[in-house]
Parts: sequence; C-alpha cells; structure tokens
Amino acid sequence: MSHPGGAVNGVTPPLFESWAFDLWVEVPLGLAVVVYMRGWRRLHRRVPQRFGTGRLAAFVGGMVAISTALESPLHALGAQWLRAHMVQHLLLRMVAPPLLGLGAPLLPMLSGLPTHLLHRWVGALFAWPALTRSCRRRSSPWERRSKRLSRRRLGLRARLCCPRPWCASGPPAT
Repeated sequence: MSHPGGAVNGVTPPLFESWAFDLWVEVPLGLAVVVYMRGWRRLHRRVPQRFGTGRLAAFVGGMVAISTALESPLHALGAQWLRAHMVQHLLLRMVAPPLLGLGAPLLPMLSGLPTHLLHRWVGALFAWPALTRSCRRRSSPWERRSKRLSRRRLGLRARLCCPRPWCASGPPAT
C-alpha cells in the first residue's frame, strides 16, 4: 500500500520531491531569459514583424527544455534508468538547440544587456586584439577556400556548357 509522500515503487522518489533546484543551473538560465526578454521587448517595439512572439516562445521553450533535462524528476531517474538518461540527452541535443536557434538570440541578448555592461565588457571583449587576430586567422582561410571552390565550380560549369572544339572529333593528335 502506498503512502502519501512516500516512494511509489521503493526506487523512485515522489514526483515533487525529486525536483532538484540547483542555483548553478537556475541562476544562469533565469538571467539568460531575463536578458533575452528585455532585449526582445526593445526590439519588438521597433521591428514587431521581425521579432514576433514566436521567437520569444521558441527561446523560452528551449530554456524550459534545458531546465527540464537538468532539474526535473527526469534528472533523478537518469541516475537509475538508462532510458531516462537518454531522454535527457535528447532534450539537450535535439529539442533545446533548434528552439534556441529559432529564438535568434544574438540581437535580443545584446540589446537586453545593460548599456554600461555592453560598452564596458562586451565591447572590450570584441575589441580584444587576441580575439580579433584569432577570428581573422580562422575566417580568412575559409574565405579563401570558399572562393577557390566557387571558382572551380564555375570553371566546371563553363567546361560543361562550352565543350572543347575537339570533343566532336576526339582529342587532338599529339
């Protein structure tokens, strides 16, 4: 016979006792949602067609998926059952990232930050010489490679569209 507040099957704790609210998870997630909502509100007032409620719902849904995976009873069950642990992985790798991406967080997060923090820390970070050199090094080979590949593709298209004169009679005699 089960007792109210007792374990259901002797292994799993009751549903509301197994919610683990860890400050190291809740505070960063909560701050991210607050900063995003603040920036989204600013941008929604300026450009409502680009920053609609769908983006806000997607971002908050992604954060809820992360919170569910890390703090719900699923987390407690994940230590006991492989299936629950794999559901956590699915939430963290297949549900949360697309939702966060649909929320398009870059502009709302930047415009949601306080201006003194934005100018003092974020501006200084983006102006940091080591970071700019690293980004320049990382981006230029890819740019060169993409240009080279596009030239190859264009050359291949040109050869396919404009066959060489000897194609009708065979290769030239040497």
